[in-house]
Amino acid sequence: MKKGLHQVAFLDKETGKIKLIVGNITTKEQAFAIREGGRIATTSIPASTIATFEFDAGIATSYNASLNGPSLASTYEDNPVHDYRPYNAFDGNMTTRWASKWDSDQEWLQVDLGKELAIAGLDMDWQWGWKNDYAIQVSSDGTNWIPIKQVNGSQTLTNQVGDHYPITLSFAPVNGRYVRLQGIKNRQGYGYSIYNMNVITCETNEAYTIRNDVAVNKPSSASSYETNLLYNYRPLVHLIRIPIPDG
Repeated sequence: MKKGLHQVAFLDKETGKIKLIVGNITTKEQAFAIREGGRIATTSIPASTIATFEFDAGIATSYNASLNGPSLASTYEDNPVHDYRPYNAFDGNMTTRWASKWDSDQEWLQVDLGKELAIAGLDMDWQWGWKNDYAIQVSSDGTNWIPIKQVNGSQTLTNQVGDHYPITLSFAPVNGRYVRLQGIKNRQGYGYSIYNMNVITCETNEAYTIRNDVAVNKPSSASSYETNLLYNYRPLVHLIRIPIPDG
């Protein structure tokens, strides 16, 4: 979500729909994209406004289709104390990781999803290597690879936690069974190192529509709010992370 937009998402048990409440605390209209699995919709919200977006929850989305999937890598760091083999990037454990050998550009990591799925993105938790240039590739047979997305290592990550650097990549769904992270340029001197590489998949890539402005300019209240000369803290919403990519 763009800076200045706060959001919360939940499943409405009465209607069976997903509701997303967004608050724009900036002084300008903000355009953004909403993604749920392979569905992407773009919209905007006026300045200093709260809006509610509503859409069907019928699509089946997996945010970790690669969990414990068979994996391979070009290399892994041979360490007498720690295990850095490729399966560590797909075990769901935040303390284990894959690490390639150092000072090499063309390192790669791949996982087998077990069957062809509609691949819509990746949630990656980097250690070293997030500044490197790399590409995401998809294959149906593990031999012939289709480039899906290339990432330039000059990006700046602002949500670092310790030595964890999470990043979400989104793209139009592509059918495939194998997913590969292919190194292009090593810019950090260390090897590529990833705690987790979670593959996001969905059942369909059909577009969807959203109903917006359900709560625009409706009366709101709260037990209290902070009086501040610089910022308006009147009730908006709490920030809960959901997979919405930047513009």
